[in-house]
Amino acid sequence: MVRDEDWASLVVRTDYSDEQGWQAVRAALMEPWGDWQQDADVQFVDDPAWSEASVDEVLAVVDEYLSVVFLADAITMREPRRALLAVKVLDDEEWEDDEDSGAWAELGRPFRIVPAEFTAHSSAWRGTPGSALQ
Repeated sequence: MVRDEDWASLVVRTDYSDEQGWQAVRAALMEPWGDWQQDADVQFVDDPAWSEASVDEVLAVVDEYLSVVFLADAITMREPRRALLAVKVLDDEEWEDDEDSGAWAELGRPFRIVPAEFTAHSSAWRGTPGSALQ
C-alpha cells in the first residue's frame, strides 16, 4: 500500500472486534489540535487483511523511512482511553544523527499513546516521503 500523504502519521487497524470503538479512535485522531487548531494529518489503514497482525508483521512491510507506526490493536479497542500502540520503525543506530534520538532512546519500543496526545506529538514522529505498507 502506498501512503496517501507523505507526512501523514500512519495508523494501522489490527483489531476488528469493535466497529464503534474504531470509529471513536478515528474521530479522536482527526480532532484539530494545538493553539492554532491545526488539522490532523493521519492516514488510516483499515483493511481486514491486517486483522490480528503482529507488530513484527506490520514492521516487515512498513517503509524503511517511516519513523513510527501506530497500531489500533485489541487493547486499543478494549481500553476506555483507546491508547494506540506506537512502534518505532527505525532502530536506535539509525537515529544517531537525529536531534530527537535522545527522546527516542528514553521512549523505548513499543509504547502506548492516547488519541488526545497523539496528534500534537505525532508531528515529531512522522517519516519521510514514500510508501508505508505494501
